[in-house]
Amino acid sequence: MGGDLERRTQDKVARLAGEGHDWVTLSTRLSAVIAGVIPFTRTCWHTVDPGTVLFTGSLNREIKCSGSWLAEHEYVIDDINRWWFLARGQTHVGASSLATHGDLSRSARHRSREGYGTGDELRASFVVDGVYWGAAGFLREEGDLWFTEAEVRLLATMCSAVAEGLRRALLAVPPAVGVPSAGMDAGPGLVVYDEHGDPELISSAA
Repeated sequence: MGGDLERRTQDKVARLAGEGHDWVTLSTRLSAVIAGVIPFTRTCWHTVDPGTVLFTGSLNREIKCSGSWLAEHEYVIDDINRWWFLARGQTHVGASSLATHGDLSRSARHRSREGYGTGDELRASFVVDGVYWGAAGFLREEGDLWFTEAEVRLLATMCSAVAEGLRRALLAVPPAVGVPSAGMDAGPGLVVYDEHGDPELISSAA
């Protein structure tokens, strides 16, 4: 993969993250950019509450999973590359084929998808300034080439920019339709403090 293409992709990701999109629009456009350098056929994106690491939103393309399945495989069943675990790691990105040493059946999550035609999965947790804001999974079809270490490294270079975009989107929640101006704004109240304990970002609901 050419270095120029990688740099252009990284620049596009950073630019999108700074344009102030809502998280659904941001995730949709980022998927298209990432697919240009890391091919995949199915994807899912999730926003995360930084305080509890619980999912607060989901956006799926060509893949379906219930909230109960998602929660069980993320928080209950011990498995490779759980997003909250990747968020605590160094690179925040992992491929199932690499984590299982080429035996995807060692993943409970992969076994649960048997019959759906999915192959390798590339997962990323989006962390900036030590705070976990979201996650994504990119899947290939059964029989397709596995994700490579180079693709893992490339996606890892984009994670902090994506996290910054998600942070901006989640903290810029618009007022709910029909809510009087004197009332509470929509969305959770969220305050992000810097390393000195001073407020850095404050959502409108806070």
